[in-house]
Amino acid sequence: MWIKEPPKNIESEVSSISKLNFLYNHEKFYIMDNHLAAAWCWLQKLDVESHYNFFHIDQHEDLLCDAPLSSFEIIQKNPQISLADYLSLKYESYGKREVVVFRYDNYILQTKFIFPHWFDMCYFACPNSVNDKYLNINYNPTCHELSTNISYWIHEGKDAHEPIPIQLNKWILNIDIDYFFHENEYQMFTDDYIKQMCSNILEGIDDIEVITISLSPECCGGWDKSYRIAKLIAESFGLDFELEI
Repeated sequence: MWIKEPPKNIESEVSSISKLNFLYNHEKFYIMDNHLAAAWCWLQKLDVESHYNFFHIDQHEDLLCDAPLSSFEIIQKNPQISLADYLSLKYESYGKREVVVFRYDNYILQTKFIFPHWFDMCYFACPNSVNDKYLNINYNPTCHELSTNISYWIHEGKDAHEPIPIQLNKWILNIDIDYFFHENEYQMFTDDYIKQMCSNILEGIDDIEVITISLSPECCGGWDKSYRIAKLIAESFGLDFELEI
């Protein structure tokens, strides 16, 4: 179902840093054009007191952190904040300029500061190795191993280099379609690779609490390219997701 319906003539719209054009949901799956809404989706599915692990598949780290802690008080007091209120959260930046709290490049750590136990163990599948002082990043999977090992990693619930299970938590799986593209234009991985990855995710679906998927059209060479992959992923997951493109 649509939580936020896409506008007509969506091809003329931009997502950019802080604009959400649509949000789709079916059970534990969420699909959006802009990853900034992922944190709101996690709020809908995760228990604020429980512990989870985090798996990030993205061309980018999305690990900026710039909002003051006072910006998060409204979510701490009301985790079931509406999408409209979530998107309108702002704080006063340097120069007295108001900026939004959640953007496509900062939503992970902004959420981590509110609910640190949602990120007990983290896997970051990005083109470059990721390290961060705020997160316990256990492993940086390479593209060569990613498509066939996700279900193993999340089912075992352990560090890739540690034989003894660390946390048998459920997982947050966060996918940006731009992972499959190079230089914001060229598809790097075949359709078969992507379908194999989705099939492997389904093998471990019981260990995943929520899956957030972003199209990020500006980082994939446009709406047509990102939507084609989104449809491929949606069909692999059995989702009735359609845009008029």
